[in-house]
Amino acid sequence: AERDAAVHAARALLRRRLIGERQHELAIILHALLRRQRDLLDARDIRRRFPQFAVSDDEVGYYEHEAGFLRPEACIAAQLALAQFYLGTRDFGKARAVIDTAGKKWPDNAAISNARGFAQVGASGLPGAMGSFKQGTEQEPKTYVYALNLARAHLANRDIDAALDVLNGVLKADPKFIPALALAAAATLQAGQVEKAAGYVERMRQAAPDTQVTLALEGDLAMVQKRYREALEIYRKAGAKGKGREIVLAQYRAAALA
Repeated sequence: AERDAAVHAARALLRRRLIGERQHELAIILHALLRRQRDLLDARDIRRRFPQFAVSDDEVGYYEHEAGFLRPEACIAAQLALAQFYLGTRDFGKARAVIDTAGKKWPDNAAISNARGFAQVGASGLPGAMGSFKQGTEQEPKTYVYALNLARAHLANRDIDAALDVLNGVLKADPKFIPALALAAAATLQAGQVEKAAGYVERMRQAAPDTQVTLALEGDLAMVQKRYREALEIYRKAGAKGKGREIVLAQYRAAALA
């Protein structure tokens, strides 16, 4: 029946003398009809079945019974979930293959670039990943989690200046973005840049006072400045906000020196 429909379509277009000027279009329609269940539609059929379309009298089309559509966001989420599974099992090759497949379809997607960075870290280390993290940041500059991952990559590469450039760029756009302030404070403390760290901690204190993350970094700053008793009291306040291994260990360290 489908072959008969294809032949009928060819004869109809020949009678209407459209085969020469619409040859490529006809080839696509006939090929589809021969392979799968489709209905050939002339302009009148299209107007009747799909009145939302404006077609001219010489247009033809086909309706595919098994056709559908994909939601790009859901497709990307599914690909990233699969890649995350492979990353969790440390199968970086499969993770990279999934991500690269998604990247070919959606090359400008920041989440895919970011995921590629993690796969590259596992497979070949930081140098190859840095470009992917940077690309994700450039593709969606207002999604700050990508910038944080780029900053973390710079810190892992022991390039604190590059990390702070990224974090300060985020803070220029959103001066009260606590994750960026916290990462900058922790990085500068670890690097021994106490004055810079104190500045970030003060900004955290103003933006989110008495939160556990702010109190924990206040305590860390007090420890570096050898204000051990004050650090202990700050850590206790942080512990009252919610118990955690790092806070408990910090309290022990401060108590031993107080």
